Amino acid sequence: MAPLKVTYFDARGRAELIRMCLYFGGIEFEDNRLSHAEFAEKKAKGAFPFCQLPTIEGGDLPCVFCQSIACARYAAKLAGLYPEDPVEALKCDSVIDGCIDILQKVIPAHFEKDEEIKKALLEKLYSATIPAWCACLEKFIVGKYILGDKLCFADIALANSIESLGEDIFVAFPQLKEYMERVHSIPRIAEWIEKRPVTAY
Repeated sequence: MAPLKVTYFDARGRAELIRMCLYFGGIEFEDNRLSHAEFAEKKAKGAFPFCQLPTIEGGDLPCVFCQSIACARYAAKLAGLYPEDPVEALKCDSVIDGCIDILQKVIPAHFEKDEEIKKALLEKLYSATIPAWCACLEKFIVGKYILGDKLCFADIALANSIESLGEDIFVAFPQLKEYMERVHSIPRIAEWIEKRPVTAY
């Protein structure tokens, strides 16, 4: 049986949670990274469901699947990082959705081409949007992790989101820094962070 294959660009982006869950669980996978030209060529040939990345295929999967959180949830289940209890799963998924919410605010601001608009978006993002988001998500950490002493894939997602926002947020939210460092110091996670390709985002 061929190992799983995760396909994305040469970036952490929307595929990193999938990769980290699989690596944490000791699940063999091919980390397939495409250039934008390769993506465009394969997209034109209909290689990707919904015409986007990331995708996951191989293993026991009957076809190519996409949508980053669906793929990450699948990887988390394989790795034992998705709770079986419905209430714990609900809490886990709530945090995941919160991470997606802030991502959808951050990306347009950073990739805005009009410099005046970009300046205004970033100012609002870092003065209001991000602090409000941090205050909300901070309340979900009730112990070592979101589910107390039990790690779930939402912990990895939240730690990654915190890291992506930059160190300035740690002045007002030192608990988030401690939490991020706690998650990223877990041996298998730290090992992945050390070995993964260095990319801008």
